[in-house]
Amino acid sequence: MLIMQKALSEAQERLNVRCEQIKSQVLEVKAQVKSTAKSIVDEAKAKGRAALYRVSEFLEIKKRLLDIRENVRGAIKTTDKDIAKTALLAKGFREAGQTAANAFRTLLTNRRWIIYRKSRNIQLQRQCLPL
Repeated sequence: MLIMQKALSEAQERLNVRCEQIKSQVLEVKAQVKSTAKSIVDEAKAKGRAALYRVSEFLEIKKRLLDIRENVRGAIKTTDKDIAKTALLAKGFREAGQTAANAFRTLLTNRRWIIYRKSRNIQLQRQCLPL
């Protein structure tokens, strides 16, 4: 019985060692595949960029795209200016509306006071206030 247990434990240990070896080999292969794939992708990207650049130079697309970019930037600036002007105009309209409302309230209040005085026959007394 002891001999069997000893043989089983030795076999188990050999299998564990072999399993660890296989794991390390798999990790090495995985790292190698990953680095190879990365280099292939980087190389393809570089070739693609170079080809795209050559095509864009040939068709003068790059110049057109740069012109479009500048036009968009200019449009953004003018839009920002227009928005600022509109905000100032709106502020002026609000202030004018408030001024008109205040003037109307003042006029209405004075009108009410005059009507009240007439209905009560009250004489308005003016007092001089010291400065």
